[in-house]
Amino acid sequence: SVYWDGGSLSPEWDDSLKTPAGMLANNPLGYALFNTYFAPVLSKPNFATIESIFGENDTGVSGYVVDVDGIPEGSYYAKNQAQSYTVDYTNNEIVFELAPADNDVLQIYNVRLQGESIIVDEHFNGDGSTSVFTVTAPYDRIANYMVLVDGVENNTASVDKFISDYNYTAISFDTPPDNNSHIHFIGSSNSDKNTISKPYTQLEMVSDANRTVVLDENVRYDRSKDTVLVVELDGNRLRPGNTSYYIGDGSTAVYELPSSAAEEYSSLTFAEVNVWVDGIKQDASNYSLSEADGSSIPTVNFIVGTDIIPNSVPGINANISITYTADAEYYYDATDNTVRISEEKEVPNGSLLAITSFSSHDVYRIKTKVFVGTDQ
Repeated sequence: SVYWDGGSLSPEWDDSLKTPAGMLANNPLGYALFNTYFAPVLSKPNFATIESIFGENDTGVSGYVVDVDGIPEGSYYAKNQAQSYTVDYTNNEIVFELAPADNDVLQIYNVRLQGESIIVDEHFNGDGSTSVFTVTAPYDRIANYMVLVDGVENNTASVDKFISDYNYTAISFDTPPDNNSHIHFIGSSNSDKNTISKPYTQLEMVSDANRTVVLDENVRYDRSKDTVLVVELDGNRLRPGNTSYYIGDGSTAVYELPSSAAEEYSSLTFAEVNVWVDGIKQDASNYSLSEADGSSIPTVNFIVGTDIIPNSVPGINANISITYTADAEYYYDATDNTVRISEEKEVPNGSLLAITSFSSHDVYRIKTKVFVGTDQ
């Protein structure tokens, strides 16, 4: 009644009905109707919010956000778009559409392409007219390859034998690359799998209601794919699941979950554990989980085969990754190839989610681990 002149709405509403108690005493049918049908779907407004909206002399703030082409004005995503840049490969320069502000800090990362069994790695400059380029490697030895033009993968160029000399391979474009464009060809001889490294960053606008992103790339890695993703929300890296790594010996069936982040295993479900063997996510039917009571580190127990039960114990030299996701701020779904931000994480409308993946970027078997600092 603080918002009513004189604290009363009489004569439209009698003062005896100003409180829930008064309503119950004087209009029990209306009281029951409200609590049965309206109270479950209505929430009491926050008085501070009401006062900020309905200020004196129309000075309140509505809270509405202006969208420009679907991008909330002033959002982190909008600010990021205003800082767009291009790479000048001729002069080795980064060119911004708008000059960075005074005292802005620029962070530039240069991630080198690498990989196993690389037999050719050559660069060319386009001249606007040449559409066929040759590299010094027999076409028959190239099992996998990647073509990039100005840093962007090109999937339309054709790769075939060079007619004049089979010791060379020809890269042909339907349309000649632009003058001064940078052309990069890398080829691998590994016919078992694509071993060419491919770091890739995907930028998406997200919100509290839209926190799942389908990845552009299929992540290639022979261990837990959770561990080769760097996920950043509005410039801050999200906490990944923690992973323990093992090499199989063909007989060991029991492996501990990670403990480097001081995990408290008072309970445990299959949904909180991802098990990978040689890059393949294992079905829960292939293993069991030991009891989690907080007194010890739980284990993944692979099914030991019998005459009637298939063996699930990892083989000799198998790459085993066990990821615990209960404390993670994002989750990777191998089935849908998606990244989902944890519901515990606040996601303002117009946030920017940057997902960097490192397919086959594992010559040194890089691992991701989570640790918790102490005051000591």
